[in-house]
Amino acid sequence: MRPLLAATLLAATAALAGPRIFPIDVDQDLGGLDIEVQSTPGAVTVVTLKNRSAQKADCRAEFTGGFATPVRRAATVQPGKTATLSYTVKDDLARLNVTLRCKPS
Repeated sequence: MRPLLAATLLAATAALAGPRIFPIDVDQDLGGLDIEVQSTPGAVTVVTLKNRSAQKADCRAEFTGGFATPVRRAATVQPGKTATLSYTVKDDLARLNVTLRCKPS
């Protein structure tokens, strides 16, 4: 009975511990635009793009990690504005790779 109780408590503790923090590798090709890129890991991983250039930017990101199918997100970022691309983590990841491509539009 004690091993079952210990296993149950361990599983409950792991569930309450929250999502694991993992490294994010961002491979970026910004197409000559002045774009600030920030990434935040968590249950919902967020990549924030701030367009500091004078042109509108079309950006596409592909999130790849674990055994899940790669997820693609896109945003058009106006000059001086910020856009957010997000990815909901469904697996326990060791690392998340984000391929970001932007071009002037």
